Amino acid sequence: MSKTKRFSKRYSEQSPYTVKISPENAHFTSRDTKVKNQEEEAVKMALLDSGINSYYEYGEFALPKNHAYLPDFITELRVNGKQVILEPHGNVTGKYLAKLNDFRNIYGFYVVIFLTRDPKRNISNGVNPKNYVDEFWSMPNLTNRNGDFKVATDIIKEKINFLIEKGKKSEEAECARLLRKKPS
Repeated sequence: MSKTKRFSKRYSEQSPYTVKISPENAHFTSRDTKVKNQEEEAVKMALLDSGINSYYEYGEFALPKNHAYLPDFITELRVNGKQVILEPHGNVTGKYLAKLNDFRNIYGFYVVIFLTRDPKRNISNGVNPKNYVDEFWSMPNLTNRNGDFKVATDIIKEKINFLIEKGKKSEEAECARLLRKKPS
């Protein structure tokens, strides 16, 4: 199976929904990959600097009620056996978080969202991102640090290293569990 098919095949097989691939994005993210904003640029650079392969806006994943979801970064990282999605955002709505939750439950990804503006605004409106995703990172003013992408990239790299370690621990725990399991 080619690298460009790796994500879509697995998830389309275990879900009744379909994945619509964007041919222009069916390759690993590179320094030349065009992103939409500063937050996504910082994530892209952090992933590349960390040597983590990812796809940027790889394809639309169908959801119930004729909705679809287009993940920002599908990475090769795994936590608890699930492939990690990184979603940088300024602000989010409860409707958007519900869509993320549907996506996570249907396709089995590990979803990490981080808000780069004051998350208290969302939480005070009764929307708590922690209830909808696997991990929520509050990173206010991430890209508002005098335009210094290096600082923002380094902060995200620290978080990515945390995910790498978390993935290793979950892998080790699974191996230990399998070794303890008695053959039938």
